[in-house]
Amino acid sequence: LKEGLQKAKEAYEGSRRATQLLETALADLHQERLTSANQMVAEACRIDPDNPRVPDVMERLPSALSDRDRATAAAARMEQARVLSATGNFEEALGVLTEVEQRYPGTPGLPELKQAVERGREEQRQRARREAGFQAVRASLNAGDLAAALRQLDQLQPEFTSDPEHRSLRQEVQAALERRRTEERVAQSLAKARELHNRNDLDTAIRSLEG
Repeated sequence: LKEGLQKAKEAYEGSRRATQLLETALADLHQERLTSANQMVAEACRIDPDNPRVPDVMERLPSALSDRDRATAAAARMEQARVLSATGNFEEALGVLTEVEQRYPGTPGLPELKQAVERGREEQRQRARREAGFQAVRASLNAGDLAAALRQLDQLQPEFTSDPEHRSLRQEVQAALERRRTEERVAQSLAKARELHNRNDLDTAIRSLEG
């Protein structure tokens, strides 16, 4: 019971302290002391995140940002997007830029950066399509399914027709097809020769093999 009372007391003290901090934050907002207001709200959230006044005060913060602070915040988020883009995390980068677009409309350089990130995402997706597509062709080729390999190459052709790997794989498949046709012709000739031999028609059997 004593432990429960102690916890209740600590929770009460925390809630009271958070409320005081939020009152201070509102006063700072009124005086345009934005850095201090942000610090007060952050501390209140740490002490008592369930305080019912937290959402109201936090909602006022973005609208109270000065032009300078808005520009600073937008620049920081755009730099974060650049870092994410540079490491290949294009979806996350676009998420950050969408947030900047919504919270800080008209930010200089935002449309150009967003376009660059979108291009990077498309290039990344194209590389993934290329790798997956050519791997599938090689798998079909190794399995001897030449018809499937040709179909896959045809599907890849519109996007990768000038890709050296596409040309190389097509040549490989065509060479394999030619070898298979040759093997089939040889097998047919041998089968015919055996049939003629079994009928003692040796001359015709020899001629069929020579042909």
